[in-house]
Amino acid sequence: MKLMRPRQIWLIASLFAAYAAIVLLPVPLPFHGLAQYLPIHMLLEAFSIVVSMLIFGVVWNSYSSERSGSAVILACIMLAVGLLDLGHTLSFKGMPEFVTPSGIEKAIRFWLAARFLAALALLVVAIRPWTRPPSLVVRI
Repeated sequence: MKLMRPRQIWLIASLFAAYAAIVLLPVPLPFHGLAQYLPIHMLLEAFSIVVSMLIFGVVWNSYSSERSGSAVILACIMLAVGLLDLGHTLSFKGMPEFVTPSGIEKAIRFWLAARFLAALALLVVAIRPWTRPPSLVVRI
């Protein structure tokens, strides 16, 4: 088993210290009202949705016989993440009913599902060998 280098240890320690400082320090006064600011949150969510859909579109349309199946898996899961983020955006209190009444719990569940799916996709792509598929099927 490889031991961690001192540079890696310092990096991990500094990231942990920065996280602890963010969590433990009080929130500055100008940022108290941002938790309730729905338009900026929706704007950032829309940007996230657009990026997810662009990843899907670029990978799906960049056909190559040497393209790995991992890229297609990643693209399809990014499409699903974008759709879950759209559901998250439409599930906040104050939005029209989206299948069931909107609420905080519903929005959090959509967000957690999207993050879990993205993490699972990255794990699968990292573990899976990055080789082209052996199929000789030609795309029409």
